Amino acid sequence: MIGFRKPRIVVLAPKCEELKGLFVETVRGVEVFGKIFNELRTLAVEYDDSGCGKYPMKVEQIYRKRPFLIIATVLSSQARSMIAAAEKYGVATIFTIASEPRLLESSSRVMRVCFGDDRQGTAAARFVINDLKKRRSAVFIDIDMKYSAVISNEYKREFSSLGGIVESFFQRRDGTIFEPYLKAAASRGVDVFFAASFPRKLMALMEQGKKLGIKADYVSTDVISAFGVPKPEVAEGLYVTSQYNPMANLTSLSSEFRKLYQKEWQELPSFIAALTFDAFLIAKSLYEEYGKRLPLDFIKKSRKLEGVTGVMEFKGSGEPRKGVVISKFEKGEEVFIRSVDV
Repeated sequence: MIGFRKPRIVVLAPKCEELKGLFVETVRGVEVFGKIFNELRTLAVEYDDSGCGKYPMKVEQIYRKRPFLIIATVLSSQARSMIAAAEKYGVATIFTIASEPRLLESSSRVMRVCFGDDRQGTAAARFVINDLKKRRSAVFIDIDMKYSAVISNEYKREFSSLGGIVESFFQRRDGTIFEPYLKAAASRGVDVFFAASFPRKLMALMEQGKKLGIKADYVSTDVISAFGVPKPEVAEGLYVTSQYNPMANLTSLSSEFRKLYQKEWQELPSFIAALTFDAFLIAKSLYEEYGKRLPLDFIKKSRKLEGVTGVMEFKGSGEPRKGVVISKFEKGEEVFIRSVDV
């Protein structure tokens, strides 16, 4: 039975000017959750600033007060100090967008609703082999960008394990001259290009490839969804992996969430709002199962939840097993293709 004192959930998200969009979308995700489940009557939600300033000190202060649970929209670099605090004070924490691979390996109090970045490489390789039916791929790797290297190496590993042949090309982050590499790849029969790069570089790659008349598919990752596409006409036909596509009805909640979000703000929901909603689903599940005090081993129990971003399955750890969304750019829109299990 629910007690009179509501369990306190602290939502951490940046409020500073340059990152205020993260805070806005986090709050929207919470508000839609409240509308669908009317659960905010029984959960005491507080918002706090996750950084852009005195971040480590503030995190320590929040954990010291031992709330029921913390939901955090923070980058992986900030998440590391939070994991240490979660273990120190025994406070359960759920990350929404901290997607660095193996981030949670040593944690017994932390979960996340996003999958690790490396899963995008796995899903992209399977999609190229099984759906596009391509067997020879070129991979462009930004050697100064850890995100690019992690995903690209996983793509290469999975693509090769499925019988594909991979050509690798390396560039510095500021490099945008691709013609020599494109010509070399095309001469070797490459018919699909994979690049986990920032939009400006990816657009340069695609634009130069099309000018050379190279007939090939292009595949990228969620960095495109996060930063947007500067040249929609160039991005036509591009496949991308991501955490979420608002038009993908992966569960019964997906369409309900989208409709409520659109009714309230007259636009499609972002992946941040969707992942925040899913984090609250987990919080709701934990509260219903354990009440206001979580046992030390709560994270070891297997659980399966249908969220907005798909079915989340946890098997003895805080890492979710869930599908990676594949979309295709058509006339400036990300059209949902399918979800790839990894």
